[in-house]
Amino acid sequence: MNFRFEYADKNQIDDLLPSLFDILYANMREITPSGKSREEEFNGWFSEVYPAMQKAPRQIVLMLDGDKIIGYFQYYTRDALLMMEEIQIKKEYHGSGIFGKFYSWLVRELPDNLETVEAFADRRNTKSRSILNHLGLIEISTEENGLLHFRGEYDNIKERYSK
Repeated sequence: MNFRFEYADKNQIDDLLPSLFDILYANMREITPSGKSREEEFNGWFSEVYPAMQKAPRQIVLMLDGDKIIGYFQYYTRDALLMMEEIQIKKEYHGSGIFGKFYSWLVRELPDNLETVEAFADRRNTKSRSILNHLGLIEISTEENGLLHFRGEYDNIKERYSK
C-alpha cells in the first residue's frame, strides 16, 4: 500500500464531494442507519459541507492509496483549537495502519499553537467514540441533537504521533 495525504483543492470541491460522500455513506449505513434514502442523505450532507468548505479555516485532507481516494479528514482550526469534524476511511482499509500514518502526517502539518482538540460523535457510533477516547479525548456533554461532545489536549495527540 502506498499511502499519502494531501489537502483537497477547494476549487474542485464540487467534483470531490460526491466521492467523499460515497465513503461516508458506506460506513454510516452500517453504523448509524437513518432510514433516509441515499439521495436525501447526500442532499442534507452536501447542504452542510459545501458552504462550510467555502470558509478559509475549513480543510479536507484526502487519504490516498496511490491515486485512489480511500478516506478523508475534515477539520478546522481557530485560535488554539483543532475541531475534528469528520474522519472516514473505506472499510477495506480499516486496520491497515493508515490511521496512525495519517495522524503522524497531520501533527507535522498543523499549527504549533494548538492546545485543545474537540469532536462530536453520534452516541450509537461506538467505533468513533472508541477512536476519540484512544486519541485522549473525553466526553464532556451531550448536545440537544443527541451528539456527544468530546474534548482533549492536543499535546496528547502530538506526543503520540510525533514519533
